[in-house]
Amino acid sequence: MGHRGMVASCHPLASLAGIDVLKSGGTVADAAVATNAVLAVTQPNYCGLGGDLFCLYYEAASGRVHYLCGAGRSGSRAGLDELGRRSLSAVPMIGPGSTAASCAAAVWSS
Repeated sequence: MGHRGMVASCHPLASLAGIDVLKSGGTVADAAVATNAVLAVTQPNYCGLGGDLFCLYYEAASGRVHYLCGAGRSGSRAGLDELGRRSLSAVPMIGPGSTAASCAAAVWSS
């Protein structure tokens, strides 16, 4: 339970990096980037510069919950026409046709 802030991730060193950023006066977005950057090293198969970044945070001043979404987007040709051209009725469950472009780097720089 946190009274002044909280960071949760799949690796303790990444969570500590985020907490250190908050303790030094950084914003929630700064803490999310720091946490994700450490995860790029400690858990590269889960999070990293080549992946996505998601952050859910509470803003005490407004009493609102916000969501920072660094989800990958589909390729520029992805769509129903391209699926039809490839004789597919749906997006494949596995393989390159089911991947998305990385957006973590875009969130890091925003």
